[in-house]
Amino acid sequence: MFMKNENIDINYLLSRRLIDLEGHEFVALTRYAFAQNDSPGCRIEGTRQAIGVNALANALSCSPSQIACMRRDGALDDAIISHIGRRIVFDIEKALIAANSWKSER
Repeated sequence: MFMKNENIDINYLLSRRLIDLEGHEFVALTRYAFAQNDSPGCRIEGTRQAIGVNALANALSCSPSQIACMRRDGALDDAIISHIGRRIVFDIEKALIAANSWKSER
């Protein structure tokens, strides 16, 4: 793939409107954004993660409706790591502990 000048000033790109960027500038800005998100501070190493309610339900071997009940009751609040759009990223180990305590209280 043909790329124009690889040495593009990111601060210059960040100051421009997205619609005014050329293709190679958009690609450079996108690569910069993904490189920032892959930094070690964005992920907690050594944790198993589930992205979304359905993935957590599969990991805990229960139904998505049970996960929704636990979320509504606030039992899974400590297991939430972050959000990706509208999807919630859960720490599976913390969610398992919270689910066991929630089930024992019911």
